[in-house]
Order: sequence, then structure tokens, then C-alpha cells
Amino acid sequence: MLKMWSVKVIGVLLVAVLAQGCMVRATDYQALQNKLAMTEATIDDVRASESAKQAELDQARAEYDQLKQQFADKDARISELQKPKEMPELQAIWDRLEALAGSRTDMTWDAGTRKLLVSVEFDLGKAAIQPENKSAIKQIAGVLKSMPPNYMAYIDGHTDNLPVKRQETVEKYIDNRGLAAARALAVYRVLEEGGVAPKLMVARGFGEYYPIDTNSTAEGRAKNRRVEISVIPDVAAFTPTAMFTDESDLAIK
Repeated sequence: MLKMWSVKVIGVLLVAVLAQGCMVRATDYQALQNKLAMTEATIDDVRASESAKQAELDQARAEYDQLKQQFADKDARISELQKPKEMPELQAIWDRLEALAGSRTDMTWDAGTRKLLVSVEFDLGKAAIQPENKSAIKQIAGVLKSMPPNYMAYIDGHTDNLPVKRQETVEKYIDNRGLAAARALAVYRVLEEGGVAPKLMVARGFGEYYPIDTNSTAEGRAKNRRVEISVIPDVAAFTPTAMFTDESDLAIK
């Protein structure tokens, strides 16, 4: 009797253990299902993100190709416009500027870059045009006012490398670039007075960064204090003249 009762207890315990084991395995299975569902959702999110990034990449490539073609078209247009035989009006303006420079000691015609280099006297740290310089600038205006509307005149101001020191000059112009820009604008105003259309001119200041001579001598610095005037097709970008470099010009100030 006792033996039979023991067998029954053992049987009940065995069933309980097995049942508990089945419950643990079911819980683990549910956890795995949940984890699998979360992983699948993450994969879907990653795929969606990759798809969006691919779309952005495709759009960026399309925009790049479009810009590249626009630049190619512009370069071709510039090359076409810069052929002298196809720009008789511009060539006529260059010829007149060269002739004007040949008749004056305060102007130089740079045949290589087709620029008029003008020596304009300014008081130290000032940007006002002296009366004796206005007549020369207005002679230039007499040439430029005949420009067709598809050309631009760039008036570029340059200085030597002596830093701006006077307090009133620093407060007004900050540095040589600001002073050069103000002087270029002063020339711009006189050209405007002489009849050149404002929309056909751009005034820029480059400071001391594009010397055409050494800054180690007074004579060289005088050459670097200049205004350059260039006439080009309005679709072309123009860079300032830089013909001289020495170690003193490259020194860190």
C-alpha cells in the first residue's frame, strides 16, 4: 500500500516537473518570437532607410551631372566669346584703351591679360580721388561708355603690403582689402559720372595679395598701389593680375 502511494506521489511530481518544463520552453519560444518580430521590423526600417538614401544619392548624381553640363556649356560659351575675331566690338574697346594708355604716363596696357593698369594717387589711408586724377579716369569713361550691354568692366583695387595702422583708417576700412575696395569704388563713381552705366561695372578690392612688383622697395610698392580696369564678356569670370612673387611678399604678417 505504501509502495503504491509512493509511486503515485512520484508520478504526480514527475507530471508537475514536466509541466513546468513545458511552461519554460513556451516562455522562451514566445520571447524568441518577439525578438524575431523586432528584428524583422528593424530590417524593414534599415531597408527603407537605405532605399531613401539611394533615392537621395540618385538625385544628387542627377544634379551633379546637370551642373557639370552647365559648366561645360558655360566654358564653351566663354571660349567662343573670347575669340577676338568673333568679338569685334570688344577688340575695338581694347584697342582704344591701349591707345589711351600709350598717350599717358599714369596708365599701362597689359597686352597679355588685356587690362588697363591705372596709377591713381591717393592720400595715405584715404580713398578720395584727387582732382588731377579725375580727368584721366573720365577719359577712360569715354571709352567704356560705348560698351555693349553684354560686356562688363571690372574695377579692381590693389595696395602694397604696408599694413593699415592709423586708428581712423582701421575704424573705416579695417585692413588693406577694405581700403582697396573703397578706392576701387571711388574710381567706379567717377566712371559713372563720366557716363558708364552702373550695371555694366563691378568694383572689387584685393588688398595686397596680388602684387605686380616687389614690396621690398618704395618703387615696387608704388607700382602695386594701383587700380586695374578690364573689359570682358559678362559670362566670364576674371581674376586679378599677379605677376610678381618674392619671399617678402609671402611672409606671414
